[in-house]
Amino acid sequence: MSNASAYYAQNEQALLFSEGDEQALAFFFREFHAALALYAFKWIKDSSIAEEIASDAFVKIWKQHHKLGNYYAIRAYLYKM
Repeated sequence: MSNASAYYAQNEQALLFSEGDEQALAFFFREFHAALALYAFKWIKDSSIAEEIASDAFVKIWKQHHKLGNYYAIRAYLYKM
């Protein structure tokens, strides 16, 4: 997939996410969950808690989905939690 195609697909998913599409939520979960858990693990040093933190971030972002319609905004919001 070219960079332009990837960018288009990511932002299409972001738009669907902002409209409440659960498949778009699953897309972002697949895209970021493992990286978020690893990021949390660097601070927490407990893999189960890191996994829970990453999962909780998705619960929180889903509650705010209507405010986020851009791939990079979603990514930033997840890492900010």
